[in-house]
Amino acid sequence: MKTETGNTLVVGIGSPRGDDQAGWLIADRLAADCELANVVVKRAASPVHLLDWLDRVERLVICDACHGLGRVGEVAHWRWPDGEFLNMTWSGTHDLSLPTVLQLAERLGRLPPSVVVWAIEAATDVSTTTISAAVEAALPDWIEAVTNHLHQETTCTNGPW
Repeated sequence: MKTETGNTLVVGIGSPRGDDQAGWLIADRLAADCELANVVVKRAASPVHLLDWLDRVERLVICDACHGLGRVGEVAHWRWPDGEFLNMTWSGTHDLSLPTVLQLAERLGRLPPSVVVWAIEAATDVSTTTISAAVEAALPDWIEAVTNHLHQETTCTNGPW
């Protein structure tokens, strides 16, 4: 996983619990599948960690689990700010919600010019370490969609593309 500062920061937000781990899984797979030029991939246990990582970032891509999209495993994305995004319920295992952290970063003048949030509808049970079958089945398509999004403005320096 690349750790130096790049123009694009991809952050998977999550925990080791249930479907909340989906953001971490996508970050791990994106980091392992392809080294993208000027892209840094990180895992965060809380959206608040974003505030420490925004220096020199021009494009922020966030992957997280949420509630309110519809069926478990459904994927959606939004460009910040978006009213629909603000109405979603984000994982309850985080100390501050993702929209709150993005609003704070914006008020502090730290938010990059481009922010895209990719979300997957999670099952509500975070009492287990097992990811639901629906979210696990959706991960390959979610990874492909985020990878395609990253390739819109970034070239792959190593990998099948």
